[in-house]
Amino acid sequence: MLTLRSNSPEETEDIGSNLAKKLSQKLTTVAIYGDLSAGKTTFVRGFARGFGCINDVTSPTFSLLNEYNGEFYLYHFDMYRIHSLQDLISTGFFDLLGVETMIIEWSENIDEYLPQDVVKVVFEKDLLDENKRTITINYFEKNFIC
Repeated sequence: MLTLRSNSPEETEDIGSNLAKKLSQKLTTVAIYGDLSAGKTTFVRGFARGFGCINDVTSPTFSLLNEYNGEFYLYHFDMYRIHSLQDLISTGFFDLLGVETMIIEWSENIDEYLPQDVVKVVFEKDLLDENKRTITINYFEKNFIC
């Protein structure tokens, strides 16, 4: 487990970018947890950049899924509106699981369906400063430093 402090949206993006560059495998699932406005999409923007994607990153709150391409494909899910297994099936999540790299916002809504080897990223907002975040990454690769 790695706990980092972000003092700005730019630092949050950099943490996401660094994580993407450190992943040893390109077929992985990254699960993001955190409240509204915690910095999840900002993190994904950096992750996509570090992953080599060339698309603009936007929140897929209403579309549920955005696809970004570059050297590899990255599938960006938003599970905020997912409340049942049937909802989850309709997103195409299981079709991509283990086949493509996925990064998932609002993972708390589908936690029981995530693989055991998921990379978990948890955001906690600072109550006194709206720009600061504590970001905890649960990832167990040797020599991983973000």
